Amino acid sequence: MNTLTAEVVVPRAGGPAVSPGSIARYLRRAARQGGAGEVYLDVLLDERAQMGPWEERWLGRLRDGLRDHVALELFFQAPVGALKPGLGGLVARMEACSKVLLNGAGREAPPDDWEARLRGFIAELAASGGRGPAVQVRCAGEPGDVELYDRLAALPGVRGVEIELGEDGELAAPALSRLFLRWISEDDPNIACYPFYPILHQLKIGQPVSLAKEGADRPGLHIDENGGVTFMATHRAGLAPTLNVLTSAPEDLFRSEAAQLIRQLADPPTACRTCCWWPVCGGGAAEHRWSADGEFRNPSSHCAALDDLYTTVAGTLMQAGLPYDQLEANLQVAAASRDAASPGRAMTAGSAR
Repeated sequence: MNTLTAEVVVPRAGGPAVSPGSIARYLRRAARQGGAGEVYLDVLLDERAQMGPWEERWLGRLRDGLRDHVALELFFQAPVGALKPGLGGLVARMEACSKVLLNGAGREAPPDDWEARLRGFIAELAASGGRGPAVQVRCAGEPGDVELYDRLAALPGVRGVEIELGEDGELAAPALSRLFLRWISEDDPNIACYPFYPILHQLKIGQPVSLAKEGADRPGLHIDENGGVTFMATHRAGLAPTLNVLTSAPEDLFRSEAAQLIRQLADPPTACRTCCWWPVCGGGAAEHRWSADGEFRNPSSHCAALDDLYTTVAGTLMQAGLPYDQLEANLQVAAASRDAASPGRAMTAGSAR
């Protein structure tokens, strides 16, 4: 089933806000345009979000406006500082999954009370019948990265860990591989670790996988609290939306200048064309390829970290018995699969997640 991926910023009560019905109608139309029968929707909270009765009603109308028409997977995404009493119950009532951002960009360390906040959130989820959260950890290339991961993985109720690359690619290179080796040495089936698990799995069987969550082959949508709409990739690159769900249609977005920029992600930059990892890497996250002069035509600013990680994963597989010839064959299959995804087909609203 084709899937439309989108993220929506939750407005605050009393401030300017677009109606949830308008957002739901826009996303339903985008899903129909791309032949998507399912919507993955990330609800984005910040540390100022109150998540009171007004916000719950707003979210309920958005959820129902989608769920009554398409299959819906709903996710709450919040920094650990936004984990206030009552949020776990709200997530459970919305029948949603959740991801906690432990240490985002620009923050060297999580707040001192992060474990207490996370434990309280997990307890609320469990008491309300909800599933435990996934937690995103930034790999900053610091000595404490592995220790932070260990403390996180030891918490009961954490169902997944997502490793994000830090801002300094040179520092992140050895640190990312250290985290991978730590994760695989634990062999804990209760902790699904992104991107390590999919990379490990896909190198075994030869299908494309990428550290990028969206790109030319998966153009997720970002909608801000005022209804401004753009692609996730252009939003993460710092480009402001030029369209609004109230005054435009999804067709306008997919014909826009932002769409032209997104298409650049499908083509390997010059530096990537001879790289053996391109078939499974795809150039890395969109925000790490952006620059004002080269736009998305650049190789990832974290190229060294990605190269080191893929080399480490491949070495681990070969040590476990995967023949080198089979690894090469898997990369060739992945290359053929990636080449088969044409930019024209990729720029429909529905895409595989």
